[in-house]
Amino acid sequence: CAANVRGGGVARRCPASGVVRASASHNNGTSSVAANGGHSQQVSLVRSGSSMDRRTMSIMLSSVPLSISSLVTPAAAFAKTPSGFTVKKDLQDGYEFLYPFGWTEVEVQGQDTVYKDVIEPLESVSVNVIPTQTERLSDIGSPEDVGKQLLSKVLTSPSQSPKLVGAGVRQDKDGNDYYTIEYLTKAPNYIRHGLTVIAIKNGKFFICNTGSNEKRWDAMKDKLKVVVNSFTLVPALSGAVGATIPTF
Repeated sequence: CAANVRGGGVARRCPASGVVRASASHNNGTSSVAANGGHSQQVSLVRSGSSMDRRTMSIMLSSVPLSISSLVTPAAAFAKTPSGFTVKKDLQDGYEFLYPFGWTEVEVQGQDTVYKDVIEPLESVSVNVIPTQTERLSDIGSPEDVGKQLLSKVLTSPSQSPKLVGAGVRQDKDGNDYYTIEYLTKAPNYIRHGLTVIAIKNGKFFICNTGSNEKRWDAMKDKLKVVVNSFTLVPALSGAVGATIPTF
């Protein structure tokens, strides 16, 4: 699965999936930041002048009410590790986040980092780091614009029914912007409630994705919001992404 971010947009061909797994023994999908599915798609997030490309706009989802008040929390609120969470810090690519205690790290080809609940396969967090020439998220679009495009083109497969629940932006003390989106993806045998945060820094496009089965959302939502709101860019030891382009 190839992926690249360049010139104010994202272009990638990859299977859409929302469930990370360590082997083929699970039946809920393959590793990804999206919901279940294995269809290859060409994804393009572009910006023409000061507005979204008309062709891109025509395929985006219709407008839905957005609720961001409880979605975005400053990462500074997690200066101390909350009880029940563990810190993951990657100094090579330059990011860190919190994940629930008990989740297990697994290796998934194309993913930079994956942690999951071994009992509930829809509960996971994955991070991908993709090369980009874009300098700012605002060069791609607003949180709502980008959220709708990711949802319609990347985070779901053609057989699924997506719905954008909310979109917001936060900024860290260094001035880095983070777009967070909340969404639902309906598959034949389950509904996944997902949260995704994206950021750009030093030629890298970061995607951190987490979620759970909708049936467990009420029990998991506070923990999953801690995961995405704790995702923070930190000084990296390495200034460039390797030659292997990750997937999501």
